[in-house]
Amino acid sequence: MRYEAKYIPTVEDWLTAIHMHNKKRDDDNRKLCVFIGVGLAIIFNIAAYCLHFLALSIFGILFGILMPLMPWLIRQVSDLGIRMEDRIRRRSKEAKEEALQYYFTEDGVEFSKDVAQSNYSWNVFTKSLLDERGILLCLGLKDLHFIPSRAFVDGYFPLQELKSLVSRKIKNV
Repeated sequence: MRYEAKYIPTVEDWLTAIHMHNKKRDDDNRKLCVFIGVGLAIIFNIAAYCLHFLALSIFGILFGILMPLMPWLIRQVSDLGIRMEDRIRRRSKEAKEEALQYYFTEDGVEFSKDVAQSNYSWNVFTKSLLDERGILLCLGLKDLHFIPSRAFVDGYFPLQELKSLVSRKIKNV
């Protein structure tokens, strides 16, 4: 059994890898803000009805409209607009694009790019995460290898096969 993946990394791939490493979905913040906005709008409108005070209703509607925009507003204000995602986007524009190739076998993972080639046995990986977005393999704290699901040859992402292989080989899954 040998699975092959080839791709050229994009900014979205790196952002997805960071989100997977932090155990977040890509749209978690927006869903939370929409939920809070709808909740505040309902609470303010109920209070406006009970207190016969129309201004509370207007504030509730404004909160309901503005809360889904909060992730964007926070991004613009926090750290003067320079966040980790922005730094990743900037660095990926500066980096040259080179194709990455991965082979998953029973013995480990073979990795190659234009200049380098290396083999990793399964026991060197400290953590792995698999879902429909792809597979994230961690070597220590800083070295991440993310392979998106679109990278697998023949357009087939062997999620279940890789899950069983990784669960047998890596102890801290």
